[in-house]
Amino acid sequence: MDQALAALLGAALGSAGTAGAAALTSWSTRWQARTQSAAQHQQWQRQARRDAYSTFLTDASQAREALSETWHLLRSATPDAELIEQQMHEARAGVRAIQRAGATVAVEGPEEVLDSARDVEKHLALLYASLRAYKERMARGGDIADYVQQCAQQRNHVREALEAFGAAARTALTTPAHETGGA
Repeated sequence: MDQALAALLGAALGSAGTAGAAALTSWSTRWQARTQSAAQHQQWQRQARRDAYSTFLTDASQAREALSETWHLLRSATPDAELIEQQMHEARAGVRAIQRAGATVAVEGPEEVLDSARDVEKHLALLYASLRAYKERMARGGDIADYVQQCAQQRNHVREALEAFGAAARTALTTPAHETGGA
């Protein structure tokens, strides 16, 4: 092989190697940028979910406290109708707040957490309705035994629903987004 052909062949191989290295570097850079972008998005989504779940739990706990205070006022030896009505108003505001917080959970998902949030909302609303019925029956001087039992059961359901929501939220926050229906 003469020297010119060898030089030409060497130059061609060198150019191919350089082009291959440039292509590999370009692909690697794009892959790294996509991976970093996906990781940042997952972190952002996780933070948004954490905020939504925390707000929901805070509002649910406040609603539960207001409802529990109403329960205790109704069961006191000398129930104060005005104080009970004020507490019922506060409890209703708490139930409404949890419904608003539930809307954010609905946006953030995933479905398992949303189902648990709806369960909490439902049981808080049922406890409120049970306490309202208890109050009205008591005001009319009727038998309240069934209402006492119903309210006690609803208080347990609320506690269980809050525990289930907390577990679902923890799972969603510790599971990669692609496994929980996230982006």
